[in-house]
Amino acid sequence: MDEVLSATSEVLNEGGAAGFRLKHLANKLGVTAPSIYRFFPTKEDLIRTAVVASHEELMSRYATHVDQIPAPRTSAELLATMKAFVTEFSPDMRQHNQIIRVRSMSAALHEPQLAARHANSVQRLNDAIESFVRRAQGSGVVRSDIPTLTMAQVVHALVGSGALATAEPVTPEQLADYWTAVEVALGGFLTNSASR
Repeated sequence: MDEVLSATSEVLNEGGAAGFRLKHLANKLGVTAPSIYRFFPTKEDLIRTAVVASHEELMSRYATHVDQIPAPRTSAELLATMKAFVTEFSPDMRQHNQIIRVRSMSAALHEPQLAARHANSVQRLNDAIESFVRRAQGSGVVRSDIPTLTMAQVVHALVGSGALATAEPVTPEQLADYWTAVEVALGGFLTNSASR
């Protein structure tokens, strides 16, 4: 089933919803179109599940990466770490958003099982970011009086920002403006003693 969902995401990314044909997917998988209905009763079910699975996989990769980031020693290092992380993952985010645009995530989230999967994947990333914030607090870069969840939610929003998640590549000027805004947005979270 994972192979079907992965191939569905690829087909959606190639041609969008208008160009999505079950026959094309079946050919890609080397199976017959009716055999796909054994797993998914309708084409819409398949598309909604593929959108959520794509999001799940992306959030899991992000979270695993964040788990491995060491505590920053300065605010400049914190911002550089965020910039490197977002820049590295922004092409994936653009591709993912291409899939999301095919069918709104909100349609999938009306189904309790898919909604739960989506919520779990977002929570996994939030937990990883919150752990990173705790590490940054422990190293004295982030204020200890700020709830880790509050900063994690802000960082998550910045990471998923439309500035880097558009369908088109971001220009150097847009990137510079974006990071200036990020520094301002995060400024209130940083300790005065965290040298830049």
